[in-house]
Amino acid sequence: MKNNIMSQPKKIAWLGGYPSHYTCGLHCRLEKLFSDRLRFFYIEDQKNERDARKFEKTMLPDSCEVFSNTDKLRIFHLIKKINEFDPDLIISVGINPRPIWVIVLIYILMKKKICYWADTNIQDIFLSPKWRQFLKRLFFNLYLSKMWRIFYMGSGNRNFYIWATNRDFFNERKMFFPFAHDHNYYKEASAKYQRNDKQPFTILSVGRLVFNKRVDLLIDSVALLPVEMRKNIICNIVGYGIEKESLIQKAIQLDVRDNFNFVGAIPSDKVVDYYISADVFVLLSDTEPCPLVINESMSSGIPVITPYWVGLVSDLVVDGMTGIVLQDNNTETIAKAIIQLYESNDYGKHLGIEGQKHIELMGFNLETALKSFCKLVEDLDIDNEV
Repeated sequence: MKNNIMSQPKKIAWLGGYPSHYTCGLHCRLEKLFSDRLRFFYIEDQKNERDARKFEKTMLPDSCEVFSNTDKLRIFHLIKKINEFDPDLIISVGINPRPIWVIVLIYILMKKKICYWADTNIQDIFLSPKWRQFLKRLFFNLYLSKMWRIFYMGSGNRNFYIWATNRDFFNERKMFFPFAHDHNYYKEASAKYQRNDKQPFTILSVGRLVFNKRVDLLIDSVALLPVEMRKNIICNIVGYGIEKESLIQKAIQLDVRDNFNFVGAIPSDKVVDYYISADVFVLLSDTEPCPLVINESMSSGIPVITPYWVGLVSDLVVDGMTGIVLQDNNTETIAKAIIQLYESNDYGKHLGIEGQKHIELMGFNLETALKSFCKLVEDLDIDNEV
């Protein structure tokens, strides 16, 4: 027997790692909309991952369960709690921490509807060895083939899903579900900010101080700038990590220490002050899935300098219109891009203004994520499978 609409609203369980601040904002909004039929199950990351995110200011939804990393039986406890809730649909956010994919596999065997959401970037996949690519494709082909819906958040992410499955399969199940980034929060803050004419040209970097982020390349690039130009440049490095001391030493050795302000970790609700006071945002990562900092900087009205392989760049950073897209991570190339913005009449502010309009037009924001979730609920309710 098939029904167009079930008599009882179908329930949804959201399963993921301990949430970051932007996800919590989305979850609290969703809870208000679907309080009786939505519950969140969070699994804590390893200690080093939790420590790396202590700066995040979050407010968890009321209808959530948090499972400690120290609980050796957390998979069983989590399954028990999910079964008590008895959801019709489970949203799985990635496969880390590892218990997530184990639990999802169990519910796949139980014929539950599953949605998958992760920020994997196809460019990062192609940088790995061929044997690793083969194994990942094999695993994800099997894993994703069981998904009822696949959430994607940009072109690089979408192309990963197509590579792992096939275009027809992906098109049947796809749903655009971007990071729940509060664009208006940054836009309104930037509108209130008045730049001091005596303020130096300010370069901003936000992220963990680990080798992959390549802040060292920014230091090398600033050292290549003309001496007179360096007198009017400051680089705010927001974040912390194991590379901090080596980066400071590099700046000292290259005689650009005065150009770098290592701010450290800043509470997530205070980072906006650094965005709106910056003239350019620079992200030089070797690999990068879908960095939220691209959204935050563009919403703040500042241009972006970043290489083409960084996730979301192909969607948001239009070379010469909203920022500068690098074709390599060569320090001379980076220095040239910085000089280009520095020597423009407005420090590249026109690019930032266009970027702010572009990210809003493209829908990479909290409002789109909310609409996508509402569409998901609608699809679930009218699904005629029994």
